[in-house]
Amino acid sequence: MKAKTLLFPLIMMLFMSVSFTSCIDDDDEPYYSPLVGSWELLEDSYGIVPQYEINYFHFYSDGRGVYEAYDNHGYWCNWKYWWTDYGRYDNTVEIEFQDGTTWTYYWEINRGYLYLYDYWDDRIYYIYRPMYY
Repeated sequence: MKAKTLLFPLIMMLFMSVSFTSCIDDDDEPYYSPLVGSWELLEDSYGIVPQYEINYFHFYSDGRGVYEAYDNHGYWCNWKYWWTDYGRYDNTVEIEFQDGTTWTYYWEINRGYLYLYDYWDDRIYYIYRPMYY
């Protein structure tokens, strides 16, 4: 008789444990991006970049970032942004600045250099080297 009274709760516990397990979607898994780090511009579509046009991307692993460059008035500035790497699907990165401006690039890393290609016109590109502190 005792076996029957314990059997029902055990079956219910088994059913509940199977019912309440979560299904993990691949999209929810953390994705390490090779973009994480700091990058210095070396060259663009027009050739080697002069010192006053060099800029820096700092991609942090939490999806934040900082872009550093001279502004239109010759002052060194930095702009904060959020970024999303779609590298798992099509190697695009989307960079959204605090003012709502969005830049989208195709990217690849070749021999340690980061290549960013304009999303709309792949003839426009930028080559960055990693920065080590």
